[in-house]
Amino acid sequence: MGGSVTVTYSLDAQMIHIVPHNLPAPSEDQAMQMWLIGEEGPQSLGLMSGGDGSEMLAAVELDEGAAFGVTIEPSGGSPQPSDDPIIVADL
Repeated sequence: MGGSVTVTYSLDAQMIHIVPHNLPAPSEDQAMQMWLIGEEGPQSLGLMSGGDGSEMLAAVELDEGAAFGVTIEPSGGSPQPSDDPIIVADL
């Protein structure tokens, strides 16, 4: 796949900052969807475009032991992940 994602977070501030680096754009019928994965399951953080243009800062409910993930979904995204993550980062 290529590229990388920098994920910075604060449990105290309940914030997550996501910066993609040189990610290839998905095909027209697909989307890269970001997830916060906690004890209650995955919660969508929205869609990520390829390249370096989709930096995101968001207020979220972060719990100790949560993870950040990215999946390839149908265009427009999905209510739940439909495949295994291509990126996973323990927070």
